[in-house]
Amino acid sequence: MLKISTAMLAMTMGMAQADAQEGMCGTSPIAYTVRHVEDNRFQIEASFTDHNGVFDVGWRVAEGTQDGQADFISDLHALTACGERVELYYQGYGTWNVPEARRDDVVRIQYELEADHDRAVWNIGKEEIAYRFDDGFYFVGSAVIVADYS
Repeated sequence: MLKISTAMLAMTMGMAQADAQEGMCGTSPIAYTVRHVEDNRFQIEASFTDHNGVFDVGWRVAEGTQDGQADFISDLHALTACGERVELYYQGYGTWNVPEARRDDVVRIQYELEADHDRAVWNIGKEEIAYRFDDGFYFVGSAVIVADYS
């Protein structure tokens, strides 16, 4: 359903929004919108035409976190085409599930991201980061993108 071909997303403070679309033969198009909210906080929305109801962030354990990259994600929920909020179930290890009865209604997810990944010590390296420079932010996709990886 989704293949992420972009390894990183860089955004300066002056950019109000960054959009990326992925649409390949045999897969459903997906669009991500990233909006700077304040300080180190961003709102991210993913719209799609098909999904299996399981959404994950590339999860790794790190010194200084309780739940790896999931520590930096909050208020993750789904929305229907009419804008109705659908709460997801968190199962741990960076995985959220859409309730089975609502799976066909969901057309997008939204969540908040705190770009403070540099406060943790990542055993794998810089693949796990989202942090602030003096005048902008640096993101690596696996630290930012919650996706249906099936």
